[in-house]
Amino acid sequence: MKSQKLNFIGILVLLLFVQCGGSKKVSYELQRKASFQVLKADYKNWIGGVEGVRGTTFEIVINNPNIVIDTVYFRGNKIKPNVKTVDKTNLQITGNLRSKSKPVLILHKNPEKEFGNVAPAKNTDFPFELRKNELVLSYYQNNKIMYFKVELVKAETRFYQ
Repeated sequence: MKSQKLNFIGILVLLLFVQCGGSKKVSYELQRKASFQVLKADYKNWIGGVEGVRGTTFEIVINNPNIVIDTVYFRGNKIKPNVKTVDKTNLQITGNLRSKSKPVLILHKNPEKEFGNVAPAKNTDFPFELRKNELVLSYYQNNKIMYFKVELVKAETRFYQ
């Protein structure tokens, strides 16, 4: 009888811990239709005048200046965008993502000479599965956070000297 009580208490405590861990999960549900229309959505790769300096700039124009843009999820990054009202009816959302320099790898036909190479780290905290030309806008509407996927069009690469 005593062992049954201990087993029951153990199972009860285990269930309580499982419930606590599952309650912290955040829902990132993408909206199928947004309360705005995307008028322009493009990105440009840019290359600076110094070796290794490069990145990507995106620009989105939407026709609802009454929503509050929070975050942009783009290429594994969470970005606070620049937002400004244009023509009193449109909202322009821009952001810049600077590319990280790639680590130097030692390549050799003898694998022992490649000691020290590190595999690239994958960002496991990024909540969306996106292609290279997609981003997700996070915005507030009626005090509720919404997520909307936008497909970008690639513009010409810019070179700076």
